[in-house]
Amino acid sequence: MAMLSNNLKEKKSVLYTKPVFVIFLVICIILLLNVVDIIKKYKNAYKEEKIAQGEFKKLQERKIVLEKDIKKIGTDEGIEDLIRRQYPIAKSGEGVIMIIDNPKTVISEEKNTIFSRFSDFFKKE
Repeated sequence: MAMLSNNLKEKKSVLYTKPVFVIFLVICIILLLNVVDIIKKYKNAYKEEKIAQGEFKKLQERKIVLEKDIKKIGTDEGIEDLIRRQYPIAKSGEGVIMIIDNPKTVISEEKNTIFSRFSDFFKKE
């Protein structure tokens, strides 16, 4: 029995030595660094998930709008509306008015010479 207790004391004394403590400390530091890395990855994944959810919501709204447009185009009125928006087409009995902006007028200064005043005098009458 005394021999068994001596073996336990020797094993305990080996566990409490400086090299074992240093090895244990290194293992703890490695585990701590891995935990910090996992936390960083979790935060990054959480941000990306929020971004993806926002994009998914926008795409769902866009899908609803496109489905409404497809249903509208399936009718005669929808086809007519689409054609009228893309091309200037009128039904028989209708007219199409095209509005064209006037180009910018450039005002040029004419020199008031004696000759130009003399020619303007005859042009006005």
